[in-house]
Amino acid sequence: MDKIIKEPVYLQICKVLKSLIEQGEFGRGDRFLSEREVSQRFEVSRTTANKALSSLVGEGILVYKKGVGTFVSEGSSAISVDIQDFLKSSTNLSSEIKVFCERAYEDIPDAIQSVFDKEKSIYYIMTVYTVGAQPVLISRKYINSAEDISSGEDFIEKSYYDFKLVKKDISLSRLKRNDAPLMKKEEGEPLYLIRDELIHEGSVIYDVSLMRSDIVSFSMDLEGILNINLLSDK
Repeated sequence: MDKIIKEPVYLQICKVLKSLIEQGEFGRGDRFLSEREVSQRFEVSRTTANKALSSLVGEGILVYKKGVGTFVSEGSSAISVDIQDFLKSSTNLSSEIKVFCERAYEDIPDAIQSVFDKEKSIYYIMTVYTVGAQPVLISRKYINSAEDISSGEDFIEKSYYDFKLVKKDISLSRLKRNDAPLMKKEEGEPLYLIRDELIHEGSVIYDVSLMRSDIVSFSMDLEGILNINLLSDK
C-alpha cells in the first residue's frame, strides 16, 4: 500500500478488495479473505485489515457470519458504481413520484416542525429513483412554502437548484420493513440515511433520502461529494 497518498490505507485496501470481486476472483456467496489473510497480503496491521473488511460489510458487499467467516454478499455486484459516476449517468437514472400531497403541520416529523412555518403550506413528495429496474434511492421531500406548488414538478424544476444547502447529515442505517418492497431489498439491509435542509426565498425543503449503500465508495469524502440534491425530480 502507498502510504504517501493522503487516502487512508484501509480505503486503498477496500479498492483492491472490490476489484478482486469485480474481476471474478471471488463470486457471490464465496468465502472471502479473513482478517489475518488481508493483513498478510497487504502487510498491514490486523486493525487496518479489520477496518477495511468492516467497511465492505457496511456497504453490503461482504457479509460477516459470526463463528463462520466473511463471505461475498449474494447481491453485492447488483450495482457497484461511485456516486460521481452515478450522478453523471443521468441517462440511466429514472424517477417516479409515488406520493404528492399536502400535509398538516401536526402530521410532519417532530424534527421538521422546528424549522417549518405552520402558517405556510406543507407538501410531501416521495420519489423512487431507479437504474434499470433496480430502485437505488427513495427520497421524501417536505416542502414548506408560501407559494402554491400543487402543480408539483414545476416548482422543483424551477427552483430546486436555487436552494441553499444549510444542513446535511449522513449516517449508515438499516432498511425498515415498510421501505423494503420499494427498494426491492430485504429488511435490515445496510443503506445510507441522508437528511438535507435547504432554503430559498422563504421556502424550506427538508429532504430525507434512503440510498443503497453498495453504490457508494467509502473512499470518498462523503461530506464533500455525496450530494443527493443533484438528483432533481424529472
